[in-house]
Amino acid sequence: MNNWTEFLSDDHLIKEIYGQKSPDIHQVHVHDIMAKAFENDVYLRFDVRDFPTTVPKKWLVNSYNRVQLTLGLIGATSIQINMNECKSLFSLSIQRYGVDIVLEAKSEGSSIHVVAPLLILSKISGYLDSGDDGL
Repeated sequence: MNNWTEFLSDDHLIKEIYGQKSPDIHQVHVHDIMAKAFENDVYLRFDVRDFPTTVPKKWLVNSYNRVQLTLGLIGATSIQINMNECKSLFSLSIQRYGVDIVLEAKSEGSSIHVVAPLLILSKISGYLDSGDDGL
């Protein structure tokens, strides 16, 4: 398993929350896929299973038990989305091929494939999850 955070343009924020151990992205609950057509940017918002051991004070005070990430693929050169069956649990893979970052997300009957030169962590947040999403 690769350390996918090494492909981020700036990994400071995720390391601040998770330290050197990247959160596992092999089974995530995808909430949104957003494409900005005129900018060729694609954003994927999802929950991760791994909860960090050191959390921001606000997360402790509010009893947050879930972490949500929004990744952005900036300047996408290829976007393929196949949503035959809408399941929210996906297995993500992020790799570098030459100058490109390739994000692949697969679920039963669905897949997402995006190629872009830049991967950013657009947002990381905690929230209180009721526990009914399958993660």
